[in-house]
Amino acid sequence: MLFRRIYLISAFSILVPAIGASENVPYDLDTAHSILSFSITLGGVTSVRGTFDEYRGTVMVNEDEFIPLSATVLIDVHSIKTGIDMRDGDLKSPKFFDAEKHAWIRYQSRGIEKKTDGFLVVGDLTLHGVSKSIEIRLKLFSPERTDPWGNRRITLVGGVSLNRKDFGIDGPRFWSEVLSDRVDIELVASASILNYDKIRFSSHEKKSIGELMWETVSTEGVEAAQKQFRELRRDSSEGYNFSLREVLLVGLKLRHQNRLEEAVAVLEMAADAYANEDGESRAETYALLAQAYAQQGDRAKAIDRCEKALELDPNRTDAIETLRSLKRSE
Repeated sequence: MLFRRIYLISAFSILVPAIGASENVPYDLDTAHSILSFSITLGGVTSVRGTFDEYRGTVMVNEDEFIPLSATVLIDVHSIKTGIDMRDGDLKSPKFFDAEKHAWIRYQSRGIEKKTDGFLVVGDLTLHGVSKSIEIRLKLFSPERTDPWGNRRITLVGGVSLNRKDFGIDGPRFWSEVLSDRVDIELVASASILNYDKIRFSSHEKKSIGELMWETVSTEGVEAAQKQFRELRRDSSEGYNFSLREVLLVGLKLRHQNRLEEAVAVLEMAADAYANEDGESRAETYALLAQAYAQQGDRAKAIDRCEKALELDPNRTDAIETLRSLKRSE
């Protein structure tokens, strides 16, 4: 189905230290506070609206001037919803999007230009196996401010019009004739820098190993916390919540406080200790390591960890954008 102006309501969250941040930082799309929707005219008398419920994206930002440098967004075609299951099935079928063959819609910027009231993004949209150059204008909806959770936040709004037939999305003859060739897309993007000091460990049923490590880091140092992790995982693994998320949060809290050497040590330990986790979880660990090494200025290790992340999950947009940023600096 074509897009005339898809309204995209989105939020970006970033993993950065509180002080001493590197010049370029990756903001990740916060899908919990985002809506990606579209509309198309039907028969000239009404319109059909829908959403994509699964998507991911990252914007690389120069934090000193708060200028977006590049962006990558991926939308899962299988997640399309219009309120009617039969219609959703048709849209995912070879008649329209052909989701089995073309599972992802991809937008990647080639340049972002600052304007008086916002930004002009020029990039390539790949949809249904066809790539076209698309411009998206973004305007400031809200300047940077602190939200109720202590996160720094900024909001942008924008829109673009596309022609579905430019991307080979025709549909059966009847629908091709009654559906408009244009689809509307709009964007409201809320970007935030998370305050990791306020994010809690998960100790509901069992005490979080991350929470215990964080207490030990605070009193005895990171090496003692690493030793504690290894011993308890070997001898008392049933007594604690040993999920990877808990250990990664220790590394993120250290990054937030600009304790980069300690953060890298914890994240490298996690990469080794959870080597048998699923590919997406391991990719997340390597992507976070890449960002930490980039902040340290260790470009070679940052590139290596990005590449490892993308081997495990080629659609990991934070790793894609971190790698693009590192290679721009060559």
